[in-house]
Amino acid sequence: MLKIGLTGGIGSGKTLVSCLLRDFGAYIIDTDEIAKSLTNIGGEALPKIVKVFGKRVIGSNGLLDRSWLREQIFYDNSARASLESIMHPLISYYSDMMLRQYVGLYVVFVVPLLVETTIWLDKVNRVCVVDCDKETQIRRLSERNLSLDMIKRIISIQSDRYARLKFADDIIMNDSGISKHEVFKQVKMKHNFWYMLSKKFLV
Repeated sequence: MLKIGLTGGIGSGKTLVSCLLRDFGAYIIDTDEIAKSLTNIGGEALPKIVKVFGKRVIGSNGLLDRSWLREQIFYDNSARASLESIMHPLISYYSDMMLRQYVGLYVVFVVPLLVETTIWLDKVNRVCVVDCDKETQIRRLSERNLSLDMIKRIISIQSDRYARLKFADDIIMNDSGISKHEVFKQVKMKHNFWYMLSKKFLV
């Protein structure tokens, strides 16, 4: 089976692209969705996170305080490493389990930090980068009620835009000057190409 790794910097538009691919019939394994399920009430990762970060990580509503946790991990490298040591193995495990349940031509793994972790590069046959300029990232993220300092911190931790593009077999451009219709056309072309390419994996 052809395995595509879909990645891009925060605010690049990975969610838009993955939703379009899902509409076209692609099988999507979104690691952010897996992470959220693992950290919701009853999620496998939640007790481990509480053990490492303490009860302060749980808000008054009984849910994971994601804003508080974000402050910890983006300003403390050791805290981020501790969280990754909990989340990455679980996300990889459940991604593999979802893959084993699928029978089809190609699958898309949506992984924000794909090029930063070799485990994902080893899982996929091709890397597709959703790309946009830094100014567009900042503008989109400011609409999520994140402070400018936090936005710059998150962007600085991720791979540099051009370093990420070096890993790309396919690129979908999504700068502020590109309309959703233009993104739609790019995604449709990639889907058609991957669909044809995937048939070679059946031979």
